[in-house]
Amino acid sequence: MINAEFLSKLRRGNYISNAMKRYLKFELWIFVLFSGVLLNTSNSVYSQTVDDNFYIADSTVWCSVVLNNTLYIGGDFQNVAPFTGRGVALNTTTGVYDNTMPKVNGEVYAVIPDGSGGWYIGGNFTKVGSYDRDNLAHIKSNKTVDGDWNPSTNRPVFALAISNNIVYVGGSFYLVTGTNGTTGRMRLASFDATSGAFTSWDPYADGYVYALAVSGDNVYAGGAFTKLDYGNVDRNRLASIDATTGNITDWDPNVNNTVLALAITDTIVYAGGTFTSVNGSITRNRLAAFYTTRNTVKDWNPNVNDTVRTITFDNDLFIGGAFTDVGATTRNRIAAIDTSTGDATAWNPNINTTVFSITISGTTVYAGGTFKMVNGSIARNKIAAFNISTGTATSWDPDANNTVYSIAVSGTTVYIGGAFNSVNGLITRNHLAAFDATTGELKSWNPNINGIPNPPLIPSVHAVTFAANNETIFVGGWFNSVNDTVTRNNLAAFDLIDGTVKDWNPDANGEVRALLISGEKIFAGGDFTTINGGLFSQKGLAAFDIVNGTAIDWNAGLNSSVRALVLARNTIYVGGDFTNFLGNPRNRLAAFDTSGMLTNWNPNANNTVRALRILGNRIFVGGEFTQVNGSETRNNLAAFDTSTGIVTSWNPNPSELVRALSSAGGTLYAGGNFI
Repeated sequence: MINAEFLSKLRRGNYISNAMKRYLKFELWIFVLFSGVLLNTSNSVYSQTVDDNFYIADSTVWCSVVLNNTLYIGGDFQNVAPFTGRGVALNTTTGVYDNTMPKVNGEVYAVIPDGSGGWYIGGNFTKVGSYDRDNLAHIKSNKTVDGDWNPSTNRPVFALAISNNIVYVGGSFYLVTGTNGTTGRMRLASFDATSGAFTSWDPYADGYVYALAVSGDNVYAGGAFTKLDYGNVDRNRLASIDATTGNITDWDPNVNNTVLALAITDTIVYAGGTFTSVNGSITRNRLAAFYTTRNTVKDWNPNVNDTVRTITFDNDLFIGGAFTDVGATTRNRIAAIDTSTGDATAWNPNINTTVFSITISGTTVYAGGTFKMVNGSIARNKIAAFNISTGTATSWDPDANNTVYSIAVSGTTVYIGGAFNSVNGLITRNHLAAFDATTGELKSWNPNINGIPNPPLIPSVHAVTFAANNETIFVGGWFNSVNDTVTRNNLAAFDLIDGTVKDWNPDANGEVRALLISGEKIFAGGDFTTINGGLFSQKGLAAFDIVNGTAIDWNAGLNSSVRALVLARNTIYVGGDFTNFLGNPRNRLAAFDTSGMLTNWNPNANNTVRALRILGNRIFVGGEFTQVNGSETRNNLAAFDTSTGIVTSWNPNPSELVRALSSAGGTLYAGGNFI
């Protein structure tokens, strides 16, 4: 069961709690606020302040507890990492990210410097820092979001360019909003770089725009379009547009497939993408060079064997993508090409998967993508830097946890955007971790839950609780060893200071899903059938001495699993899959006093109960049931009187199962698969 302190760190919008990010387990889980008997149906509503620097886990977080200002979490995860958002500023020397920059809550596909130490970013996001921003934002040099610049698009932005105080935007949108209102703009638009007002510039593309570049009086656009100017002008995937009027120029390279990247040098436009011919019939595989002054392609022909996604220029032309061959030369996903001959140079960083972005600063080439390896055998996760002369990877290693789509450099800062939500590396914490509850910093405490009880299932921690003396944390789950080598089957106890394992060893033969302490006893619920190494048959629920772990002579006589336990006023409430308790019919819910005697409390749920929470004289129950009290309809969530077991009128009616409940300040939080 997750507690109120942990839930107070819930993240709004696309991000639930940073430490609890993977608690969602890639399902559609929505936390909804229930207050009194009223269901608040607005989108995720939270009054708590979010800690933007809290860590995330790389897999499911199932449980948590807060003690002495320390947050303990357990789950399926093996690594944790600081949450950075999907756009970060990195130091060009150290690769360390600047955690004072505003965090972006969605993918960043494009970034350009503003010329004054700040950045314009575009992508698929709704919030930057504390500001609502739909797919466009300006981050100022003082590391704050520009509150005065707030244009938006109704669909993602893939490309940005800036010239003469105008920001040009390309993407998949068809509506834009500026300080001067909302208007239709099909995949191409421009905004005043200071005010955020949209301009009259309206080239109207009938397909997505993936690349933009400005040279002189013209904006060059590449993408998947075939017509511009409201269908009046045929332009296949590449076009030149007057930067002021939006009129389409006569320049017409006529490319047969998508253009994904552009670079311009003097009188030459370099284009990369998926195309195989230009000018109607001239073969050019994925890379071509066009004269800006006439509608002809250069003889230059590198002949790339797969998609080119990014281009930049510095004496040679640097390209990145999915290719493995340039001309007759092996070049894996990144290459430098002689602009005179079209041949690949000796520069060869040899990257193992796709490169999405390249930029150059001084003697360094920065590359981002999906890769994990460079120079053949050097580990670099999604982002790397190379010497511009030798192609050798530098020591710069920000270590992003997902795809990097965009890179830009200004001064001593590299800004990267993508689908990642953490950089600067994962830190190993196998299934159990501790954080400072105030600062969010990871603690050195590391019990290292490991061992694989039943491959291919992975170890996991499903329940954590602590003793009244505040010296011991008890852990239940699915594991068979801890502290690297110490055998512990599904139950263990650790020192709260140094994480060393205690002698306490109840030895359950199956998964433990819930723990509860009452006096000198600790109750464990789960899927096990024996405890103390098989000495006792105890299906689903057992009690142990809190000091030595010896089983207490008490048997609930269950016929199936226990998934939740909660204590109130000397009564222990139990939820799970069972239909019999202490020899009496009890369908998925039961209660007994701390001496082990069954009470008359009998809400009678018709399917699994997964979560319990008590507020005052009511117990809230979550699961996947549809009826309680025999005939009362309650879908997946209900409230009962703690004394009588009679269901109350409170009925939020979530559409699918509820997995977790917690409370804070008289408010109930529910988590599950419902929409």
